Amino acid sequence: MQILGVRRAHRFSPNSVVRDAEIFNAVVSLLESYDHSVVAVDEDTLRYNKIYDRVFSMARSEEALAQLLDFERHDCPVINSPQALLRTSRVFFYESLLAASIPQPQSWVLEYPYSLPPDLDYPLWLKRGEGCAQAKGDVQYICNEAALKTALQTFQSEAPKRLLLSRHLQGDLIKFYGVAGTSFFHSLYPTQQGGFSKFGLEQNNGKPHCYPFSLPQLQTAAEQAATISGLSVYGGDAIVQADGSFYIIDFNDWPSFSPCVNAAAEAISQLILSGYDS
Repeated sequence: MQILGVRRAHRFSPNSVVRDAEIFNAVVSLLESYDHSVVAVDEDTLRYNKIYDRVFSMARSEEALAQLLDFERHDCPVINSPQALLRTSRVFFYESLLAASIPQPQSWVLEYPYSLPPDLDYPLWLKRGEGCAQAKGDVQYICNEAALKTALQTFQSEAPKRLLLSRHLQGDLIKFYGVAGTSFFHSLYPTQQGGFSKFGLEQNNGKPHCYPFSLPQLQTAAEQAATISGLSVYGGDAIVQADGSFYIIDFNDWPSFSPCVNAAAEAISQLILSGYDS
């Protein structure tokens, strides 16, 4: 089988270039070990070519996703689907998961020029509503009203269309990783188990108390989010509170899987070879 792999551009891997390369290369190596031919290209040089039977991609640029749409139009399976990536954003995830009753923190979508809801309780999180985090300022922990006004002034100068403002939840921070259509699901406490942090924001939740909770229920919620979003290779974050309830606070496409590269690469390879995509 002829398989094309598309690397993620460095600008979409803040502080994670090496880690993103590790999972990509691990998938390439496994596919080659199964006697498939794999060609790897950078997303900025990607062009449609009809010779490929499968495509797996970590690309995020609109230009690369437009090229990947051509593969899908010609019945070539692409993982993750460019159609899913083109419609996804933090606001999309929030609204879609809310409609599906998947637990999330109370949040508000702020439309430019960002009028605020009344009687806010702090701390809060302010996030760029579109795209993924490329810089530390795209996701900000807000302690008080003055900090919120300062952050909004910064965003107003850049004029992103929408922002997402969310309540900060006390509890244990859990990172999770999954691959749809397989049994693979991995979770950990990043502030306790040496999990990697792009910007150090995980420290705002402190050391975990290891509150009891249902991991199968979290996996079910994550798999629902993957189905809703159309992202087959995914990761995210959740908060577990003292009573065992959990809330998904972030969901994203194809993370680095740094705590579980080998197992994740095996699952992703299975997904690619099956041609399955949610």
